[in-house]
Amino acid sequence: MNDLPFQETLPGTQYTKLKSFYGKPTDQIPRLLHGTDDTGNVIDLPRLPMTPKQLIAGRVYGPEHDRDLLISTSMVTACGVFYDPRLTGEVKVAHYTHPLVMEMINHLNPQSKLLNTIPKDPSCGFAQGLAITQEVYDAITGNVFVITPNDANELCRIPLSCQIVREDLLEYLVEGDTDVSKDYRLLLKEYILDELSGSMGFHLMDAIPEIAGMFLLSIARVNLMDSSDVYGHTLGGPFSNYLVGIASDGRK
Repeated sequence: MNDLPFQETLPGTQYTKLKSFYGKPTDQIPRLLHGTDDTGNVIDLPRLPMTPKQLIAGRVYGPEHDRDLLISTSMVTACGVFYDPRLTGEVKVAHYTHPLVMEMINHLNPQSKLLNTIPKDPSCGFAQGLAITQEVYDAITGNVFVITPNDANELCRIPLSCQIVREDLLEYLVEGDTDVSKDYRLLLKEYILDELSGSMGFHLMDAIPEIAGMFLLSIARVNLMDSSDVYGHTLGGPFSNYLVGIASDGRK
């Protein structure tokens, strides 16, 4: 896949504020963080991975060309989706600013230990999450969004169920910025002209409660088919997607 042609540049430089990285997160995170190519040569500025709030705000308020790219492209973000290693079915979503989450995301690399999970629907292929211990899972506390086993199971069956949970999740993803969430719902209504307009589904792996580990939160493109739904994206395997790196002085 080609790089996304973002246009907004950093003042006084030739570098764009945003840069896309297509592939497996385990391959792309080191390149994004260090500004290197596949052989380790420095070719770009060091960047930080885009968070859900930055993606959502960019879709609403970004400059027109870059905004359109963010709207029309599914993105993997710097946000962890954690499945309980005890296999209880509980799920946690945690921001990149959480020290443990930042450490785990920043240390993703081609040698990361991944766990294979085969969903009940064979067409979904297999999913690979980062292996985590029970101690690590239990240490992910504080400003964390916790989904109970009952709600997780219901969302697994019907991604547009549990409306209150999904609405609360959107507020969590935009870090409590109600203006951003309100304007994003208006954006969804503009693009999705049916009874689901303004809704954001949450897709959980259909292997619950047999699945465990850390995945990265992916937000789908905005259109009638994908409706900007949220996923826990696999870290390896046959499925690739875009991450976006933000140059450090462009991070908000």
